[in-house]
Amino acid sequence: MKTINLRDYYPTIYHRDHPIPLPDAVAAALHEGKTGEVAY
Repeated sequence: MKTINLRDYYPTIYHRDHPIPLPDAVAAALHEGKTGEVAY
């Protein structure tokens, strides 16, 4: 399990830190989508 902060992915919705535990595969998919979006 990996903990991510939803504020890093959805800053317009979460104005304060909101950490949640996620399975490693889900956290990796979110991270990949975020980095792919920045690279595009």
